[in-house]
This record gives sequence, C-alpha cells and structure tokens, in this order.
Amino acid sequence: MKQLIIPDKVQKEMLTDFMILGETRGLIGGYCENEFPVCYANEEMARMLGYDAVEEMVEAIDGKVIHTIHPDDREQVIKDIGGEYYEGLTYETTYRMPRKDGSWFWTVDKGKVIRTEDGKLAIISVCQDMTSFVERHKKLEEQNMLSQATIDNIPGGYHRCSPEEGHPFLYISDRFLAILGWTREEIKTKFHNKFDNMLHPDDRNLSAKYTARILDTCGHGFTQDQIYRVLGRDGYHWVTDATTLVKSGNQTFFQGNITDITDFVKDKEKKEKELEDSNRILNERNRILSALSRDYTTILLCDLKQDTFEVVKGDTFTHHDHEEKQKLVRESNCYSERVRYFFENVLIKESVPEYLERLLPEYLMNELQETDSIEIYYKTIPNGSGFRPVMLSNTRREAEM
Repeated sequence: MKQLIIPDKVQKEMLTDFMILGETRGLIGGYCENEFPVCYANEEMARMLGYDAVEEMVEAIDGKVIHTIHPDDREQVIKDIGGEYYEGLTYETTYRMPRKDGSWFWTVDKGKVIRTEDGKLAIISVCQDMTSFVERHKKLEEQNMLSQATIDNIPGGYHRCSPEEGHPFLYISDRFLAILGWTREEIKTKFHNKFDNMLHPDDRNLSAKYTARILDTCGHGFTQDQIYRVLGRDGYHWVTDATTLVKSGNQTFFQGNITDITDFVKDKEKKEKELEDSNRILNERNRILSALSRDYTTILLCDLKQDTFEVVKGDTFTHHDHEEKQKLVRESNCYSERVRYFFENVLIKESVPEYLERLLPEYLMNELQETDSIEIYYKTIPNGSGFRPVMLSNTRREAEM
C-alpha cells in the first residue's frame, strides 16, 4: 500500500495550531471531495482507533475519512464545517469515532482547510478522545436531572430570587407557574421577572419585612412563614411563603416555596362573616324582643320566606271556637295558616279589611322592604270594645309579631 505523506510544514502548522498543554492527538486529513478521501494520517490516530499501523486503519475505513464518523453524526459534522471550503477555514465539531473492536468513542475534532503541494484543498483534523469527559458530563447531567426532578416535585411552588431590589427570579419551578397560571415568558414581560411585582401593593411591605428578618438571621434559625397575596392569571392568590437565605460558593440568594391557601382564607373569611351576621341578628332579635316583651302579650318570631313561625311569648286564645280547632292551629307552625286563622276566627273583619293583604308573606315582605316595622290595630270577637295591637319588625327578612 502506498505510504501516506504530509509535508512537514503542514504537520508543524497543525500541531502548533491545535496541540494544547503538550498533549498528543491523532491527525487525519482528507481532500475536500465527496466522502473526504484520505490524504494523511499519523500513527497516533491509528493507535487511537485501535490499529497497529496507519495502513491498516486506512484500509479498514476504505480510504474515506467519512467512515471515521458515526452515521448519525455526519449531518451535524457537515453543518459544523460549513458548505464552502477555502484555504484557512477552521472549525470545531464533536462526534463519535469507530474503534477496531466495533466500539465507538466521542472525539473533539478541530480542523483547518489547507492547500496541499499538489494544489488541492484538504481538511486536516486534530482529534482527541473525549470519552471520559463525555461520561463525566453525562453523569453530571443525570445528577442534575435527578435534582431537578426533586425540585419539580416539591409540593407548592419552589422558586429562587436574587437579593437585589425587587427580588429578580433566578429560577421558577413548573408548580409555581401552575399555581398562578403564568408562563415564564409572561412573568418576564408582565412583571419584569421580579417577585415583588407580583405581590399585592398592600402586601409588599410584608415581603420587605420578611426578607429583612431572614437577612438578620443570615439564613440560620427559624423564621415564621409569611402570608400575602400574589397575582395569578385568575386574580390574587393568598399564599404562605417559606423562604430562607442560601449561600453557595460566591452566590447568595433566597429560595422559597409558596403554598396556595386561597380556599382556606376565603372559607375562614366566610365563617367570620357568618358569625358576625349571626351575632348581629341575634343582638337585634334580643333588642326587639326585649322591647316588645314589655308591652305585648303575644310575640311570634316569623320566617316569611319559609312561611313558618315560632312562639316566643304568648297567651291563650280567648274566643268560642271548638277546642279541637284551637289545638289544630296551636300545633301548626305555618305562618300563613296562623294569619288566616286569626282573620277568619278571631278578628272582626270590618275592623281591619286589609289584614290579609298586608300580613300574608309575599305582601308583608314587600312592605317591610320599605319600612323597618308596621303596626296594625284591630278588634277581636271576644273583646269587641277593645283593641289588640300587632307590631311587626323586619330583621333580615324575619318578622316578629
């Protein structure tokens, strides 16, 4: 087989340009033609690929440099070199090379286009086995992926912020974004990538005091979580924020985790309002009953919407209906039945002809929307010479009679 020779000046030029820290690397050259026919290779390249001699290596690759590149990597290598060859062109690319035993290894290829003594353009490549480096890098990537998976699965919204003004985000987890409904790009454009800009204006002082307390402890010791409102796509969310100060190497940053407690806060506010309303109604009821009890012998607490009543204070009926009929009415808690019974059996109808039109639930509710209380005077059958007053007071659509 013909011995492959490269001019000394070219080899020296390549070694000068590409050798780093005195390391020996394999050199291989191919003409700038289809599949890059081999024009040069040194012993180091042959040994790198597992061959005893250059001739053996050249024969194994069928005299084509393209066969030293993994088929899946060739397209990217061509792109890295560029589509136009000219003297002096340099490039750098990474790909897998085949060993004699059939295994593959990663190499970094730094190349340069030269003009050979016969006037042709050729690429001379300096290749270094990067297997150990790639394996270390892959292991670090896997560790980082594990670490990232751990962060992404932390309950709540994990985030890291710079101590600078406004606390710019350094990292935002997917769960943080899911809680608030924003994308990373929207946080950059809408909030200028600053955590403080997401806070409710009335709560920003709480965040400032919180971070001041954390800085005072220098990240050591317990700091009570802070509750404030953070703007989401669907409005403000109540969150509890557990943040600490972290120093890693020459970096210092805040890392925190927010938990959405909006439902809890709303439920708490609802219960507090219900309790406040209940106390207000109870106080109003007690006030009315206290006032009425001094002047009236019969008091009914009525729910007009439910058409029911409760006897708070009462005397016996004084009319001449049969006992069975009186018992029937006394055992019923239907407000409208009570009103109709009074009208038909107790009142002198001529004394209050509008009685039903004013006291049946639908009419009374309308009237009590206009006034707090009404009074009606009427005559009863057993006491034709006297009057018995009825007072109705409106308290949250309830009436006392």
